[in-house]
Amino acid sequence: MKAKITVWVLMALVCGAIGCKKASELDPGDSDSELRAAATSPTLNQVSTIAGAYYTSGSTLVDGVGADARFLYTAGIQLTDDGNMYIADGNDGVIRKLSLITNAVSTITLPAAPSGEQMLSAAYVGVAKNGTINVITYSNQNSDFPEAWIFKPGQPAFVYTSYYASYRNLVKDPYAEDFWCTRGYSAVKFKTNSNNEYVGTDAIGFDADSIYIEHGAHASFSAMCIGYNKVKYFSDGQYLYKFTPGGVSQRIFKEQLGVEGFTNVRNMVINKDGRTMYIVDAGYIRRIDQGKITTIAGPNGFNDNRDGKGRQADVHASCLALSKDEGTLYFSDYQAKTIRKIILR
Repeated sequence: MKAKITVWVLMALVCGAIGCKKASELDPGDSDSELRAAATSPTLNQVSTIAGAYYTSGSTLVDGVGADARFLYTAGIQLTDDGNMYIADGNDGVIRKLSLITNAVSTITLPAAPSGEQMLSAAYVGVAKNGTINVITYSNQNSDFPEAWIFKPGQPAFVYTSYYASYRNLVKDPYAEDFWCTRGYSAVKFKTNSNNEYVGTDAIGFDADSIYIEHGAHASFSAMCIGYNKVKYFSDGQYLYKFTPGGVSQRIFKEQLGVEGFTNVRNMVINKDGRTMYIVDAGYIRRIDQGKITTIAGPNGFNDNRDGKGRQADVHASCLALSKDEGTLYFSDYQAKTIRKIILR
């Protein structure tokens, strides 16, 4: 198989699998009120697997319902208004589709570019209402740099590789059909320019002085989300930032995170009122609610991908998606190679 996983992805998987030291230092556990609520509710914080199953042999590309489906690995996910989830799978040239009504998984095979180049392993996926499929890959056939692919219905596939700053993340604007991604320490609309030369328009750049950590060449924001308040939120892996509609960029939650920060943030979502943010940090799912950080699920030491309530479940989260009613948090699990969910209320 041609799929190649870049170094930053391997670091994310390893860090999540071993439960890095800073993750445990940041883990305050469940609050007393959360424990009391969980004790009286049969479903609160319940983690369950809805598609896929851990396996050690056999095909990595199997359609089916629930546990009968197989993924090479599961990465970026996107919920759509029609009750489906689109999944970035590790198999070359495909994305996967999951019906949240039936839990049936199907495969969407994507065409090669006019040059004959095939898309490699998908890292992020976003599907527009007009059927356009947007994908960011982990790498390309010639290097370890991610590629941006756009598949418009009835048109040839468009592919672009940036050798200067890595494409990462793929986030839907809640008020438009636009998708955004990060490209280095900037954010761009995931669309081609007027001459179809490259992917990335309407760039938003961060002042280098506003990025707290030191970073090397080709580095990129590790996570991004867009709130209904039109604020764009970012992480460099350790710290969190925001960019307001007025053009102000600044670090947030300084007091809560301190100097150490998180361990390895790789995905984030925020609710509609902007008060609660969910973060994937080294495989853990952490919640920031009105400034308070708690851990609601993560690796629990058993390393067996078990379902269960909150910290009783063995979770190695990769990417998140919040349901429209905000009662369910869906996530991909890179170790279990599954799609799972946690009940929030």
